Amino acid sequence: MSKINILYLTFGKEGGVHWQACFSILSFLSAGWDFGEIVVMTDRPDAYAFLKDRIKIVTIDQAKLTEWGGVTQNLFRPKIKALEACATSAADAAWLYLDADTFLFGDCGYLVSALENGHFLMHKCEGVLAKLKGKTLRQLYLRTKARKVAGIEIRDDAAMWNAGVIGLPAGQSLESIAKVLAVCDQLCSEGIRPRLIEQFSFSVTLPCQGQLLPCERQIGHYWSNKPEWEQAISAFFTDFLLSGGDDEDLKKRVQNFDFQQVPIAKKVRKTKQRLMALLDNGFRDELDFVKRSG
Repeated sequence: MSKINILYLTFGKEGGVHWQACFSILSFLSAGWDFGEIVVMTDRPDAYAFLKDRIKIVTIDQAKLTEWGGVTQNLFRPKIKALEACATSAADAAWLYLDADTFLFGDCGYLVSALENGHFLMHKCEGVLAKLKGKTLRQLYLRTKARKVAGIEIRDDAAMWNAGVIGLPAGQSLESIAKVLAVCDQLCSEGIRPRLIEQFSFSVTLPCQGQLLPCERQIGHYWSNKPEWEQAISAFFTDFLLSGGDDEDLKKRVQNFDFQQVPIAKKVRKTKQRLMALLDNGFRDELDFVKRSG
């Protein structure tokens, strides 16, 4: 059995994303599976100090984030570079990347088995690109259909997958990441709207490397309902701190947590869609990377 390591990448001074990541980490630590390392790359190592004996904290500063943004300073390229750095340091391990706004609530054995059998993981398939709506998705389809991008053929049935979870089997991580990065960089250089390029790069590259499987029944990803989950997680940690509990109490609280108390997904309203359109048009060049890494 190869080692399965877990990676989080979090940035920002606000505590919310870091509490989310801590909650996600605890959901895996409480599952009872013998993972390898849980690595947190962050500019707020202090936020994870209470977990320091159970995780590996790697401090990343703004200079590194800028370096990882590449020539075009794509806001989401650092996710690929973080995975590359981890795969370089431990190529013999499987890697499971998780956005901060995730948690384990299903059968962990499915994740382990999938990676052990050489399969790739992403959170879920969002649909065939040609049939998805939205200005950014439409441009991606029109600019890439029936062509090769960095050697990857974009077929008519190319699908978009949610990148809140990315699983890379042992022995294939470095090669796969190199190809994902090449696709991302070529599309960035072509001036395509940057917001979904990293997600698209994983979505079209990984199926060319092996079987790509979903894991939405095992891992929740509440990107569309963050406010309610932030409140639930804040209440969870507040109750624990006020109770004066120990590590064992914290573990039991996670194990007994009702993951159905808050909806994982909510329909994105028109107002939010308009805001995202403004982002696509470049009105917020200073967008904090944490909005996506969380």
